Amino acid sequence: MKPALPERGGSTRATAAATDRPPVLLLHGWGGSFRHTWQRLGWVERLAAAGYPVIGPDLPGHGVAQAAHDPLAYADIAHEVDRLVGHHRGVIGIGYSLGAKLLLTLATRHPDLFRQLVLIGIGDNAFKPLGASEALARALREGLPSDTPPALARLIADVRASGNDPEAMAACITRPQESPLTEAQLAPLTVPTLIANGTEDRFVLPQERLLAALPSAETVMFDGFDHMDVVGRPEVMDAVLARLNRELARSDQT
Repeated sequence: MKPALPERGGSTRATAAATDRPPVLLLHGWGGSFRHTWQRLGWVERLAAAGYPVIGPDLPGHGVAQAAHDPLAYADIAHEVDRLVGHHRGVIGIGYSLGAKLLLTLATRHPDLFRQLVLIGIGDNAFKPLGASEALARALREGLPSDTPPALARLIADVRASGNDPEAMAACITRPQESPLTEAQLAPLTVPTLIANGTEDRFVLPQERLLAALPSAETVMFDGFDHMDVVGRPEVMDAVLARLNRELARSDQT
């Protein structure tokens, strides 16, 4: 019998002052949470100041101090996210890492869910099974060797600092893997999409295949940033907000 889905922190909403701007759905990555990723790094504050209401769910098993330790509990992670947010229509989606991949999955299932997409920390890895999952789980359980690459060490340190249950995060990363996305799934998507990556992101680059698969996508690259930098730096937030405002102005004129 497959275990029940793990306890989670519940959808968190931070609503801006009265505004006619569409809400922004924020999906964090593996090992993060709405609070640790979007609130702590300043995204919620910046979006609210610009007049965007925010919808911020925690992924299954994230955002709580204790969660399920069985990988099977996370086998339906995409379905659970769909259950939480798939009923929305006309929102802006901003996703980081695993959250970006889940946004794309949602977009293929619900073509009218999003009016804009911003995908941070995702590239051609979207078309591949998750790699090094056992190594990541082992690092959480046993620690890292002294010769660990700095980017990986930063990732594990961030997961440990997030307040999530480390064993639950190890279970989540070793869950039965959902099928990778395909070009055929993405080809019908016409939603305006921005892909934001750092030039030093060894986890997700290259990104040319993903760009070619999304007919309405463009990219912005941040020189010297790695996978962890690209979600937390003010320059990235500036670029994303400028893009959101520009696309809204364009849609208002049509």
